[in-house]
Amino acid sequence: MCASQFNVDLASIDANLSSGESHEPLVAPSFCPSRPTPTGTAAWRSPRHVEETGSAQWLGVAEVSEAEELREAGVELPILKFSPLFPDELDRAIAARLTLPVASETEIEAAEEAASRADQDMPVHLKLDTGMRRVGAPPADAVALARRVAEASHLRLDGIFTHLPISDTLWEPSSPGNSFTGSCWPWQPSATSSGRCRGSMPATRVRCWGTT
Repeated sequence: MCASQFNVDLASIDANLSSGESHEPLVAPSFCPSRPTPTGTAAWRSPRHVEETGSAQWLGVAEVSEAEELREAGVELPILKFSPLFPDELDRAIAARLTLPVASETEIEAAEEAASRADQDMPVHLKLDTGMRRVGAPPADAVALARRVAEASHLRLDGIFTHLPISDTLWEPSSPGNSFTGSCWPWQPSATSSGRCRGSMPATRVRCWGTT
């Protein structure tokens, strides 16, 4: 088998994150690390670099195992799992200090039970569906679900996030797909301004522009 080489341009990563932050200053940029190499070391150079330079305040992963390897590599930034957690993953996710994604009362209840077992107070992000139709709660349910999180003894609403269905076009009126993407925005003011639940802080807005 031929050897392969994986090249990472760290300067380009910094530039991309900086560009995203300049377009939406209220959003803490998220960064999805690559999967580990067989040696389990080289692939984590990018997340380490992001943490050392401060070019992002969050990391994003698709699998709990990726978060576990990041923690083993010494990365301490908050880590959000972009996809739902299965019940049998919750204990590992809590041990890896993941920010837990939730999108339904069932998921909130499961997260609360797991956090209670671990005797941990865990941050959660509420996943909203703004058109992808893959996972996430309807925006109309955001306030009720936020209240449910606020009522949980071991959970803290730390943010909301979404996956824009068309994320690879420039934010210009003439760009294809912008009419549909633009129609996804109206939920934000009502969802975030109503985020105060029984004295809790309003959620930080975190948008996932092109995660899978």
